[in-house]
Amino acid sequence: MLEADEERGACGRFPYIVSIRDKSNDHKCAGVLIHHRWVLTSAQCVDPGVQADAVVSPQSLTVVVGGCNLKDELPAKNAEGQKVEVFELNNFFVHENWTGSYENGSDIALLLLNGSSKHVPLAMPQGIKGLFATDRVYFVGWGRDEAGRLAEDLRVDGDIHIVDNRFCDGDDAWPFLKDSMVCALGVNRPPDLCAGNIVMP
Repeated sequence: MLEADEERGACGRFPYIVSIRDKSNDHKCAGVLIHHRWVLTSAQCVDPGVQADAVVSPQSLTVVVGGCNLKDELPAKNAEGQKVEVFELNNFFVHENWTGSYENGSDIALLLLNGSSKHVPLAMPQGIKGLFATDRVYFVGWGRDEAGRLAEDLRVDGDIHIVDNRFCDGDDAWPFLKDSMVCALGVNRPPDLCAGNIVMP
């Protein structure tokens, strides 16, 4: 369960979280603004083979930067008074080793916006810095609840910790765990990362 004060502060604390939407303005995936024109997201979000009910192309998607509530009228200002930006895509690029399944550890894609966002991108780590066991991370996004309902407001859960991969590997866990993956567990219950959230260090 998310702490109330963490939920309320999600919008201002994570201005680089984006909502990737179809042309009907329906939220499909979360992403992270890593440069004023580039968004990092899951390859599953733009793979036509995974998105079986839709034709996925750069022209079929929009990216909303700075939005806090999926029902806000666009263009608008978010709860923190920041302007919500809407971009089309010039192109997207899926990891060359992506096979249509996250099991090979290449579930990553880059989206090139058709303009430059005024929101502050995520500060990328400099040099060699990985995630280590006991590091605290955040789940941020509009994840689905246990009933499969999508949250309208941007949410954050900070009770998430990295654990050593050996505790997640094995026949009764994730037998395909790769070195490029990390294992994260919540304090109260194991949350589902694939249900619309992004992991933030």
